Amino acid sequence: MTTPALAIRPAALSDAPALAELHASAFAFPAEYWSAAMVSESLAVPATCALAAWEGNAPRGFLLLRAIENAHTAEILTLCVHPSGQRQKLATRLIEAGKAWARAHGAFALYLDVAEDNGAARALYTQCGFTENGRRKGYYTRPHGKVDAVLMEWHVCGA
Repeated sequence: MTTPALAIRPAALSDAPALAELHASAFAFPAEYWSAAMVSESLAVPATCALAAWEGNAPRGFLLLRAIENAHTAEILTLCVHPSGQRQKLATRLIEAGKAWARAHGAFALYLDVAEDNGAARALYTQCGFTENGRRKGYYTRPHGKVDAVLMEWHVCGA
């Protein structure tokens, strides 16, 4: 099943509670959840955007990113897809929309970090052209201890 009926468009500050609820449904570890306040605070920062995939008035996935304009870079802060929509290329569509948004904001590179134990996300980012460029030791908390954050980057062709 694919998701062609979903429309990807920017989310508004008023969408923060729905995005936070979606985020909580998509992650296994509470430490990774983004609250409505966290989403709202992020969206209030200039050059920050949540690109959401909407099915009617309900978000099915979103990508939160920000441009760092003086550095000509952008950063993915979080990406999530509702469990019922996973493995349907929705995350890929959101990442591609995020790349376009980053380019439109003058970014030559897009950065992110992902938990070392999140093999599905790491594979997704690799398939989308991201490469590993470092690690943050013990960045994510798990019930069994800490895991590294894998730092990844994608560069606009020709930049």
